[in-house]
Amino acid sequence: MNFSGPIQVVVSGIGVTSSPNFTKRLFLMIVFGFLTFLCFVFIRCWTYVPSYTHTIFINHPYSTDTSSMHFVTADVDIMTHDGFLVYGNMDEKHKMTRSCIFHYDHRAKKPEIKKTIKSSIEGINQYMTFPLVSETGGKNTVPISHAANVSMFCHSFNTGSEMLVEQDPLLLDSVITTDDNGENHMQYMVHVLDDDNVLESQDYQIIMHRLPNIFHDERSGRMIHSFACVLTDSEKKIASIGHSVDRNDLSFYEKWNYRLWQFVKLHDISRCNYFIYILSSGIDSINVRLSFYENVDIVSSAQKTGKNYVDFSMVGDSMLSKGVRFTGSARLLESENTQSVRLFAITTFCGAGGKVRG
Repeated sequence: MNFSGPIQVVVSGIGVTSSPNFTKRLFLMIVFGFLTFLCFVFIRCWTYVPSYTHTIFINHPYSTDTSSMHFVTADVDIMTHDGFLVYGNMDEKHKMTRSCIFHYDHRAKKPEIKKTIKSSIEGINQYMTFPLVSETGGKNTVPISHAANVSMFCHSFNTGSEMLVEQDPLLLDSVITTDDNGENHMQYMVHVLDDDNVLESQDYQIIMHRLPNIFHDERSGRMIHSFACVLTDSEKKIASIGHSVDRNDLSFYEKWNYRLWQFVKLHDISRCNYFIYILSSGIDSINVRLSFYENVDIVSSAQKTGKNYVDFSMVGDSMLSKGVRFTGSARLLESENTQSVRLFAITTFCGAGGKVRG
């Protein structure tokens, strides 16, 4: 980085007292000195490395199979773009895509893994804090016969691109899926995003109790909370939860305004740190993948890193402890170009100020 510009401003001001245009040059020196100071402020802000936090809680509280042969695996995939996001590029249009796939197998689980509670209308509705399940189903309810497995995926994260996060109220969706034997199964999903009411749920109360000291970098955006509950009618069904954080309703002006604020945001847009907290209950095996839309170099404490992704694996419940934490740092290779451009613009302006003459 070239800091000769600010030095030239100071050197140029030394000789102004002997200039015939003293007032004019003194005024210019003060103005460009102030602007140079602002450049220093921008450089200081733009080299700050942001930190992004993800808290994940995976829970399997209810099932019709409560035996020690009910093995549950959860595969979580979070794909994000935390650098300079040029909104509108179809290859990078999502700020974040999240999914959680539950596998229900008939094999032995370890004794220390919590067993599920027998599915019942009263128990599930009390757990959800609203009438979700009924005897035969109906408007905004699920028949108890389709609640063979009830699994929960909670995810909180912070982001500097809140403009792309669109709040979703509590929604109940259903879809017919086909298993490996060609049989159709009904799957229901209750999900909510960016609603503070989720903090009152039993699962988030567990998160706040078990993880009371979650690292949160306020300069990297506020925490956004979400949860999704999936109910399936099969003992051995693969249940999938998926959601993309995106906005398609922005006007032309809003998109360009968003691009501008992405460019001038007050931190380094080419580097970031990650803190990932994982809690689980009733889950035998967990695989978490954090991946990126752009090319990224990752340094992490995880067991496995690859091109543009890092994997975390856990075996067993973490409810008896304070959870599991993984940390890492990422260098966003494509966003480095934008970071270089804005620092070049600032240092060029400083250099121009140093060449001002009356």
